[in-house]
Amino acid sequence: FVICNMTMIQERLGNANLKFTGTRILILALEIQGKILDAFTVDGTLYNTAQEYKDKLPDWVPLKKWSFSTEQAHLINLSILNIECLIIVMLNYFTWHSLNLEESGMLRFRKE
Repeated sequence: FVICNMTMIQERLGNANLKFTGTRILILALEIQGKILDAFTVDGTLYNTAQEYKDKLPDWVPLKKWSFSTEQAHLINLSILNIECLIIVMLNYFTWHSLNLEESGMLRFRKE
């Protein structure tokens, strides 16, 4: 956030915070998603703790029936990450497509 608020970055990139939001979302999703899936993975560290709370859920809640092997949890995690990456690609396209690299000066390099 600090770098994105610098005057030089703001002049050249505009709303830089918005442009790098996709990266932040992917990093957070990777961490949080893994922990959530760990609660439903039979060999996971959070599985026993989650079982206590799952039993308190009403029968109509589908989470109550979730139970994955380690391989299934990895596959679900990767599948969800693929969808999230597609969403982030679309977000990045809409936030970056208006940036003209030549006018912003991002392609000017010092010649030494």
